[in-house]
Amino acid sequence: MIGNVSSIDETMDSERQIVAVVILNWNGGEDILDCLKSVFASKHKAIEVVIVDNGSVDRSSDAIRARFPQVHFLVNPQNLGFAKGSNQGMEWALEHGIRYVLLLNGDALVDANTIGELLAVVVRDDNKVVACPRIYLGNSTNRVNRLWFAYGTVKLWAGLFQNPAFNQIDSPKWSEARDMEYASGCCMLIPASVLQRVGMLDEAFFAYCEDIDFSLRVCKAGFRLRYVPTALLWHGSQQPTNRTHTATYRYLSTRNNLWVVRKHGSRLEVLTCFCILPLRSLFRMARMVTGTEWRTITAELSGIRDGLCSPMKRDPTNS
Repeated sequence: MIGNVSSIDETMDSERQIVAVVILNWNGGEDILDCLKSVFASKHKAIEVVIVDNGSVDRSSDAIRARFPQVHFLVNPQNLGFAKGSNQGMEWALEHGIRYVLLLNGDALVDANTIGELLAVVVRDDNKVVACPRIYLGNSTNRVNRLWFAYGTVKLWAGLFQNPAFNQIDSPKWSEARDMEYASGCCMLIPASVLQRVGMLDEAFFAYCEDIDFSLRVCKAGFRLRYVPTALLWHGSQQPTNRTHTATYRYLSTRNNLWVVRKHGSRLEVLTCFCILPLRSLFRMARMVTGTEWRTITAELSGIRDGLCSPMKRDPTNS
């Protein structure tokens, strides 16, 4: 058990501030073991690691307990989704009085300086920013000099949430710290004060685009999203799956994309997006036909239907 975290001195320097590292596990295999190894190798030692297991059946939780007995475990009997599982871990952190939460994917590897670099930026900006690292492609056996994410851009009128750094070779262009329009849920350091003001991830999304929704709510509340290029991270599974060809991914991605536009767009932006969307979906479905991906075509259509018509959870910042 951790000590009396709630009594942390407000003036304590960032090197001693406790960070709760929240990692969702869903059949994480060797990936999550490598992730934890990198986390515990961090130079910033004031951490409490929270694993939220979402109904794993691959015995990865047993392996985690055996190799990393110091982690805190929250166990769900089934997969409750990225948003709900992550929220459970963040709620644990808030209940224990921890002032900083690092939301981290289980197939990510952090550099030894990453947590400290992110925390220093947040503390320097008086806990008014959510900080995110420079994310490369790669895993423990294959790290490359190509980027997976740096900063996101938002065009609500087109329903486009773009990642301009993806698959780009690293260069000085990506070495400048800056604010961004949306951050990746792969890794973000969030002050507890932001979570208390903005709320957590919208669990109605289940998975995909919940980080974009959260990012937009953060900015609406007057906080900022900060890209920290000196904080480095690698993202990629040793057992990759082509999720873009799964019906579940296609449905959730399409539906949630539309939900973000409906929640955050102006009337004009929503109308414009809904005019553009059919053309984009037709193009995507045409590619699916050539690959005989009939289930994903059905999922795309279902995602459009539910994205346009189904009820959404109310934005907690407006409740």
